[in-house]
Amino acid sequence: MQASIGKACAETPGGNHGVSGVSARGELPTLAAEPIERTGDDPDERRFCTQCLNLRGGACIIAKPGGLVSAIVGYRPALPEMLQRCAGYSPNADDPDQRPGHERWPGLSNYPKGAK
Repeated sequence: MQASIGKACAETPGGNHGVSGVSARGELPTLAAEPIERTGDDPDERRFCTQCLNLRGGACIIAKPGGLVSAIVGYRPALPEMLQRCAGYSPNADDPDQRPGHERWPGLSNYPKGAK
């Protein structure tokens, strides 16, 4: 499965003073309509909510106060197309890494080790 995110615009004329993505005037890039493709070869291990089996009908089905996704029941991510690390992530069949979020990013939760 390939997902897309907004592509950062090229830096503005005048150079970036050694800081990637920042213009000479100190402006951050804006998002353009052109998507970029993400593949399993991407070194960025974060995932989109839309790649998670726990997102159904736009709502996170495991969200509950004090849970892996500590939020209100029926929580709807405001930006499901934003890359993130989530302890409640459940990989879909197309994800080359089938570990759940609490195993991929163990520092995100107090999930007991060895629990399934």
